[in-house]
Amino acid sequence: MKQLVEHPKGLLEVTSEIKSGQKLTIISNFEDELEKRKRKPKVSLNTFEHSKVTEMVKQREASIYAFYKIIKSKVDKHQLGSMMSREMYRLQNLLPALAARNELEKCIKENQFLVVTGSTGSGKSTQIPQYIVDMNPDETIRVICTQPRKLSVISLTRRVAFEFSGGKKNLTAVGDRVGYRVGGSSVKSDKTCIEYVTEGTLLRDILSYLNGKSSDPLKNYYAVVVDEAHERNLNTDLLIGLLYSNVKLWPNMKVIVTSATLNTPLFTNYFGKCPFINIAGMTYPVEVVYKPSNIEHIVSRVLHQVNEILESTDSNSGDILCFLTGQEDVERAKQEFKQKEGVFVFCLYGTQPTEEQKKAFKHMKKGERKVIFATDVAETS
Repeated sequence: MKQLVEHPKGLLEVTSEIKSGQKLTIISNFEDELEKRKRKPKVSLNTFEHSKVTEMVKQREASIYAFYKIIKSKVDKHQLGSMMSREMYRLQNLLPALAARNELEKCIKENQFLVVTGSTGSGKSTQIPQYIVDMNPDETIRVICTQPRKLSVISLTRRVAFEFSGGKKNLTAVGDRVGYRVGGSSVKSDKTCIEYVTEGTLLRDILSYLNGKSSDPLKNYYAVVVDEAHERNLNTDLLIGLLYSNVKLWPNMKVIVTSATLNTPLFTNYFGKCPFINIAGMTYPVEVVYKPSNIEHIVSRVLHQVNEILESTDSNSGDILCFLTGQEDVERAKQEFKQKEGVFVFCLYGTQPTEEQKKAFKHMKKGERKVIFATDVAETS
């Protein structure tokens, strides 16, 4: 291995093993070489760096405008403090959605329909409903946001309730300003301005209203956000179709369709060439490792891989999420998993009781790890 060594006459290029009588070569004057190393190349931003700077500027512009609206509003001191706390929390966290906030507000005000695409981690599911509610501090704006699964409804409600309080746990109350409805369970109040529901729940409400069996479920709502529209399941398509085909019933209501991956032209054309906004997401390094196995049954193969990960990594390496094909495989995996010290096993599937699902989101102590066996219900939770 070659290295440079200081010498009175210059720099010497030597190898790690110097043999007796070896001739050393002076490659340059030491002072010149030192000066050369001090020189710094000109800094230029590549496309990615430039986009990040632009995003940061837009995020701060959005925050400044939000603070300005709050200060100019006529809300009481309690509301003022609450709104300020929310904006401070958003400014501290700087999610990508914040950079698009001003554009989102403008498009929502000027159009009845809007399509929004945003990568995972952009904040579209948590931030857009909040931005809509806070568009005009002097008005009470209510938003209903649909999700394909009840697990994501509950987890999003808890998260948004926390953020809506400015990130203060002691002020977070699910069912107060942020609530939800899933199946026969309703956790909301007269103060609720952001409501998360499953697509099936809102679909049943609208069909009941159209059949004359109940009152208008959207009468007091300013906007409906149909999230995760890319899944294109029956409930999603029926809900979007009903909202668009019966638009005359809700002439002042806004419909925002959001998704991580969406056939944008298909949806914008369906809504009469409505505008669309793309929100850049936060990406994290992901290493994909293919592990061929001679083990035939999927559960046995997954358990083998989990044990291999646990044995080759320490307790602070993070939790393990395993996707399986259905509830039967999930429960079997948990049953056959050999318990290890400091490792806690949880299940996640659609028909699971809510209280059991919540256990999988429990924060572990230092040195403890979770292994979660789940169906695709955990995909967007």
